[in-house]
Amino acid sequence: EPEPLNLEELKLRQAYAESAFDSDAKSSKDAVGLFQIRENLLTDYNAAHGTNYTLEDLYDDKLNMSVRDWKMDKNLASDWATRNNAPDSVVYAKSLGGYNMGNQNFLNHLGKAKAAGVDIYNSMDWISEKWLPKETVDYINFILRNQNNSPSRNNAAYELNKRKNSDKVEGIRKGFEIGGAEKIKNVIRKRLANNLHPGSYDNI
Repeated sequence: EPEPLNLEELKLRQAYAESAFDSDAKSSKDAVGLFQIRENLLTDYNAAHGTNYTLEDLYDDKLNMSVRDWKMDKNLASDWATRNNAPDSVVYAKSLGGYNMGNQNFLNHLGKAKAAGVDIYNSMDWISEKWLPKETVDYINFILRNQNNSPSRNNAAYELNKRKNSDKVEGIRKGFEIGGAEKIKNVIRKRLANNLHPGSYDNI
C-alpha cells in the first residue's frame, strides 16, 4: 500500500496534471498558468479578495497558486465534500472533481450517481466514466495515485518532469503553507463536529 497522499504531493501532481509545470501554459478554453485558472474562477477570487487581477496576471506563479489554493481550500472544507464523515480520499477526490469541472457541474454529475444508488460518501465507485467525463476520471485518478485501483498512465512522465523542473517544483513546495494540511483537516473536523449542512447542496 502506498503512503497516504499529503496535500503537498497532491498540489505537485495537480500542477503537473494541469500544465506539466508550465507557467506559460494556455488552454483552448483560455485557462492560464501553472494551475490553469479560468476567468470565472478569477472573478470569484477577485470578488472575495477585493482585487482586480486579470488573466494576464496569472502567468505569475505565486498569484496563480494563490487562486488555486483559495479554490482548493474552499472545496476541501466544503459540506458537499466532507458530508457523512467522508474519508480523506473521498474529500480529496470530490475537491479535485469540483476544481476540474466546476463545482456545480461536478455536483450535477455526482447527484446522478447518488440517484442510481452509488455510495458517493464513503466509496470511490463514482469515479467512473459512467458518471464523470473521462478527462475528470483520469485527472482524479492520476493526482490521487489511483487510490481507487484504476491503472495509471502518467506516473513515469510525472517523475521525469519533476526532475526536469526541479526549480519549479521547489517553488511550489516553498509556496505551500507549513501546517496547511493539518489546518484544512481541522476545518473539516470542526464542520463535521458541528454538523453544519448549508442548504445549497442538501441533496448531494
